[in-house]
Amino acid sequence: RRIRTKLAELQGKGPFETLGVPDGASTGDVKKAYFQLAREWHTDAFVNLNLGSAGEELDTLFGLIQGAYTTLTDANKRAEFDAKRSMESQGMSTDVAALFEAENDVHKGRLLLDRGEMLAAAKLFERARLVNPGNREWEALFLYTKWWTRKDASDGAATLVALEAIAKEMPAVVDIGYFAGHIANEIGNVKRAKTLLRRVLEEDPQHHGATRVLRGMAKVVEEDEKKAASAGGLMGRFLKR
Repeated sequence: RRIRTKLAELQGKGPFETLGVPDGASTGDVKKAYFQLAREWHTDAFVNLNLGSAGEELDTLFGLIQGAYTTLTDANKRAEFDAKRSMESQGMSTDVAALFEAENDVHKGRLLLDRGEMLAAAKLFERARLVNPGNREWEALFLYTKWWTRKDASDGAATLVALEAIAKEMPAVVDIGYFAGHIANEIGNVKRAKTLLRRVLEEDPQHHGATRVLRGMAKVVEEDEKKAASAGGLMGRFLKR
């Protein structure tokens, strides 16, 4: 009964819980807890007792304790365990193959983005973000390309806000600021677009996207001024007549 109760208690528990030590306990504390449990649950503690079917359950029980000890005292295994916990806390998949495939999707998506194939790129970025929803850069790539598939002005303001929030979290990734600036210009928020795009160029003076959009904006202003001047000239000649 004691063996079965303890086994049921440890089922599904993590290594720290299995050994009864605080999360992040030192190797010394882990060893101390393990030896205490070993004295109570190692098969030697039940020598000369006929355990019957409980013998197999005792082996399973001590296997859980041994496994927890190994995980927390072997440097490589503990590093893997810590990495897995970190990924889980961020909502990431711990499936290495899935993560590799997601990285590949992002790479392909960037190539499509550079070619202006927004719909195909958005599909790849969406698939990648489902594997790793905690990756804010991937989220930005998805939001940007998704908006371009429809170019819905009513959705543009919300997309702009979301991209600016991510840009603040990740100032080193200047492309996110460019995405926000580009959309701001498209929805007619010219002042905000200039601010965002100039900020990108302060960080990366060679950023082709920001340079291209700002030049396009300047050209529009120049053409509008020419039209206004031309209209003014025509009006002047009309009045003279």
